[in-house]
Amino acid sequence: ITIILKIQYPRLQRLIDVSRDVMGLQGNFDMESARQKIAELEALGAGQEGRILSVRQFMDWVAAHALVDIEQENPPVLWQMAVEVVQQFIDACGGRLRCTENGYPFDLELTPQPDYYSMGGMRDQYTLFYFDEVSIIDAADHRRKVLLPRQLLTEDVHAQSICGLLEGVLLHGKNTYYYPTHSPNYLRELGGWDKSSWADEMCILSDRCAIIYPYNRRPSHDLVFSSRQTAYNDYWNSVLRGIEFGVETRLLTQLTKQIAAKYLADALLDLRGQNGLDRHYLRKYDLRASNLARLTAHLRNITTPSLIAQASYAVSKFELFMQQTNVPLFLAHTESNLADLNALLERNHNLYIQAESQRLNELALIVSAIFASLTMFLGFLTLPSFFADWDDARGLAGNRWYYNWLPSAGEAVVTLLLILGMAAFVYMLFRWLTLRSRRLSRSCRRTLSLPPPGLEFGFLRPPKKIWGQKRVEPRGHWQIVVGKGRFQASLLGPG
Repeated sequence: ITIILKIQYPRLQRLIDVSRDVMGLQGNFDMESARQKIAELEALGAGQEGRILSVRQFMDWVAAHALVDIEQENPPVLWQMAVEVVQQFIDACGGRLRCTENGYPFDLELTPQPDYYSMGGMRDQYTLFYFDEVSIIDAADHRRKVLLPRQLLTEDVHAQSICGLLEGVLLHGKNTYYYPTHSPNYLRELGGWDKSSWADEMCILSDRCAIIYPYNRRPSHDLVFSSRQTAYNDYWNSVLRGIEFGVETRLLTQLTKQIAAKYLADALLDLRGQNGLDRHYLRKYDLRASNLARLTAHLRNITTPSLIAQASYAVSKFELFMQQTNVPLFLAHTESNLADLNALLERNHNLYIQAESQRLNELALIVSAIFASLTMFLGFLTLPSFFADWDDARGLAGNRWYYNWLPSAGEAVVTLLLILGMAAFVYMLFRWLTLRSRRLSRSCRRTLSLPPPGLEFGFLRPPKKIWGQKRVEPRGHWQIVVGKGRFQASLLGPG
């Protein structure tokens, strides 16, 4: 939800006063500052009753609606106001929204109380200064003189004020506030932030605020495009809407970056040991990674200036805004965290496939051993009956020359088969015990630690050997050995 707070001054205001109003909204609200404000108003004497009453009412409202202890946390004023607006929206919706996905309606539950501590750097705000007129009072004749947009950039005395308004920092003397003096290099950079295409306009975009001064000598004239005709003021209203879209995009990119970092950190903790081979955990993070990949692809589309706007003047403004607000950097961090998460999931999936293959091999060995045992048992049972039937059939077979050798040959063949069956059974039992011990050893190694990318772990059997070889420490590398006795853990990494 984007909340737009507009302040329209009924008369001309000094830039210092405008900066102080903005800083008051961006600052933190706390009871101690409110009490100091009341004391300052009371010191001014009579005529301040209305302002004192307004501060007291605001203190009562914050105390009744604050989600945290405002005496200790000091929440920002804008954040507290935004939470109140969102709370009113949730109350009006009854705590849920009716949504539709793939043609199926469902109710989306809305959180009644946002978590202040989990928001972190997601709280975002952007200030936009829209000037209808900028003027100065001539010291000679005390008349008001209108300043053109280019004068604010080319003349140093006016450029200093614009830089102070963009920077949002004031100096406080004894009884007055004033802007600090900026360096000439900073003043020269100010011209590069101006993306207005006409001589009588100014559109400065920075990372935290923007200044728009569409000074036009013919405000009643319309702008004629190739496809439509619109009023001059409507053009700048569309620019303001584009900046609002850019602020929403930046917030969504920051939120996605933090979600990707959280998913990766949780996966590194959850997918350790036997949990890394659990289908529940793998399916859980597969779903998270797929959803994050879908959101990242959407962000790549909406942060591409040429896909959002077609006109060159709009593309240049949107591109500068993306660069100033570090949106490409946030998107790069998101993609990097997503790539690490996919690599971790791929590794665990491979381990899961290996574990399943090993389990199936063990099951096949067990089944083969059962059938081999059953075959030997049946062979022992049928052998006496075989020889008895042979003796009974002696009179019916006749006296042939090879008949006297058949009983001895049959006994030899059956004995050989029994010996082979017994050997196969013993081999399968030994093979199953070996695979079992290897799986327990690998499970122990996975449970001990999960190495970060770029580091290698090894287990040292003798104190000064790595897998039976003499330990060699290459130049420019470091090694940490933990443990005593037969097993030691070694951490080897670049210097």
